[in-house]
Amino acid sequence: MMPYFIYKVFPDDKNSQKNFTLVDTFEEYKTARERARMERQKQDESEKHIFKIIFADNEDDAETTLTTPRETPILKEWEK
Repeated sequence: MMPYFIYKVFPDDKNSQKNFTLVDTFEEYKTARERARMERQKQDESEKHIFKIIFADNEDDAETTLTTPRETPILKEWEK
């Protein structure tokens, strides 16, 4: 079974290659979601980081997913 990884992702910093840290790993989505929600609630309003849940085979794949930019979606005519 593939685990769920929770990462704390910091705002983009040009000096840093790695702008995220692993918080925890869970086998079930429900427990991962609850932990991510708890972390978000504990967060101060002045803090600019976010928490993400990544589903991956291992920690390396999860970090690759975090660092790979998403493709921009193609807007349909009715979405403009």
